[in-house]
Amino acid sequence: MSARKQKKSSDRAKPHRSSAKSAAIAPPQEQKKFLELYNARSFIEAEHYAEKLTQRYPKDAFGWKVLGSCLHKNGQIMKAKDALSQSLQINTNDAQAQHLMARTWYDLGDPTQAMAYANKALTLEPSFSQGHHTLAEVLTESGNYQNAFDHACKAEELGYERTSCLLTKGHLFIKLGRYNEAKQTYEMLISEIPENIHFLNDIANLYKDLGQFSFAEKYYHRACEIDPDYQAAFSNYLICKHYNPECSGNEIYHAIRQWESRFSLNRTPFQHIPANNSSDKIIRIGLVSSGLRLHPVGQMICAALEQHLGGMEFHAYSTNNTNDHITERLKKCTKSWHLVRHLNQEELAEKIQKDEIDILFDLSGYGDGSRLKTMSYKPAPIIVKWVGGLINTMGLPAFDYLLSDRFETPESSDNFYTEKLIRLPNDYICYTPPNYAPSIKALPALYNSFITLGCFNNPAKINRVLLGEWAKIMQDLPESRLLLKSIQYSSSEYCDFIRDVMYEYGISADRLILEGPSKHRELLDSYNRVDIALDTWPYSGGLTTCEAFMMGVPVVTLPGPTFAGRHSATHLINAGMPELVTSSWEEYRQRVVELASDIPNLSVIRACLRQFLIQSPVCDAEKFGKHFSTAMRAIWQRYCEGNKATALKITEEGGVFEEKGEKFYGLQKNYDSTERSKKSNISLEIDHILKNIK
Repeated sequence: MSARKQKKSSDRAKPHRSSAKSAAIAPPQEQKKFLELYNARSFIEAEHYAEKLTQRYPKDAFGWKVLGSCLHKNGQIMKAKDALSQSLQINTNDAQAQHLMARTWYDLGDPTQAMAYANKALTLEPSFSQGHHTLAEVLTESGNYQNAFDHACKAEELGYERTSCLLTKGHLFIKLGRYNEAKQTYEMLISEIPENIHFLNDIANLYKDLGQFSFAEKYYHRACEIDPDYQAAFSNYLICKHYNPECSGNEIYHAIRQWESRFSLNRTPFQHIPANNSSDKIIRIGLVSSGLRLHPVGQMICAALEQHLGGMEFHAYSTNNTNDHITERLKKCTKSWHLVRHLNQEELAEKIQKDEIDILFDLSGYGDGSRLKTMSYKPAPIIVKWVGGLINTMGLPAFDYLLSDRFETPESSDNFYTEKLIRLPNDYICYTPPNYAPSIKALPALYNSFITLGCFNNPAKINRVLLGEWAKIMQDLPESRLLLKSIQYSSSEYCDFIRDVMYEYGISADRLILEGPSKHRELLDSYNRVDIALDTWPYSGGLTTCEAFMMGVPVVTLPGPTFAGRHSATHLINAGMPELVTSSWEEYRQRVVELASDIPNLSVIRACLRQFLIQSPVCDAEKFGKHFSTAMRAIWQRYCEGNKATALKITEEGGVFEEKGEKFYGLQKNYDSTERSKKSNISLEIDHILKNIK
């Protein structure tokens, strides 16, 4: 409950018509006593006092409302919901109680319910400034950015706390691609409160997303100097270094290794003695992520989880409120589904430990929804890093394994990982193509009479070095165009930056097509305007590479120095197109020019790529599920035998070998040794391509 006074909102509930008029209500002096405790931010004492009010005056909505507010402040969200329900049963016309219920549902991970209660609050009291601000937050979570912005402005107009309004508007300026206004907003906030680490982190993220890495690092450093325990800024700083072409793999590795010494735990990690440590038990696998939805994580793990061999059950811990068709598919794969956004790092660790999870997957890494401190508490006997912010080693001793493949992590790379690597025989992910994928149209060059190059990757991955190499390609293809598409291109300032850099390299603005974002199907359909996709460096594409292939567009890549730089390489090799993975800028340019110079060949490739991708290991959920299941059983078996984690190699046939010592663990129980999925033997040569088309 806000301590601010709303013009038409009363702290005393107005009796509902169905309530008995004679019902006892808390007298003014007791309400005043509660408000003194609450405004002094003594929320524990205020909660105890509010509980006494509900006992003395059980039919007074005020007591239940303020109890709900205190419970919410103290992190007891479910209990807060129950108390607020009691208040609203007594008086449904209390705008503040409706608003508190909206906040509660928001933290419980149900934006639909949150929006309904927020709208009720504003229907009852249109000038309720805090209600407008809350609705802005809920709408932001739901992706309705313009409507959210309108309510944030209304909250500011009605006198809601200015700093909160500016911060919300700053976030929304970024979501709307209004980067100049976002920058001005954050600069204003920092000038007023220069020591606020959250403002510094936010403006640093903005500079990172715009590819201005030196400015980003300056603000990350300032935030970390002010608060050395501020994990978010340091995590974002590490991500930023992966985008920066001036950073070597060795430099990034040593920066990552600083995490453990910088952030100490305030408790001893959990010790584990499983009630059932049988090697053939049903393994309880936990998944912690903000991406269990239409997101690279959801699209890369969904089909694999649906196709596991049995002997395991999944328990999801989602730090994001979104619920879409991928979320629904994932829910069907899980034994339990927990919305944990409201839990702090230690509380989440305690919940996972109480749930007796055997193998815990971190699917966030240093990125959105990061819960690295939760992982550091070691809430499960075995912790594995997989997709979701998987850009490098995590550098933390709590992580036992990292799920990879032989292309993402070549044999020479083990020393750059603190985890033990599990190398799958094919791709380390399993891509799920959407069922609404548009049909592939004819090669654009056939009717344009010029080649259209394209890149739909996150523009944070685009830098001056890369633009310079792309410009050389465009000079070799004098009539070519370059189509770039993402949210950043909604900003005229950012577009001017791209045009200016390319002009320096001799490419005129009329050869550049810069477009803002589209809904997913429209984005995929935009590939029908692209002949050849150019991958980014040193941070490569991942999901975008799979999507380009699905739309018949070949992607040319040059692997970078880290895990983040080799996503495209593993997808392309596993899709049967190793020729598109280059080893130098000269070869990168040569490969693009070769493709562009043979239009009939490029046209046939376009017609074949979707089928190749779908038939390849990249999309073979059954095969991936088999290898995944084998790997999980092997690491659990090692744990049950009292062995430490070691690097493992999974074979095509389902065997598991220690990479040192070559110990064989045998086949996964119930494993069908007959290959169940179609093998694809794909080559870039046209005759071979046509032979494999069905």
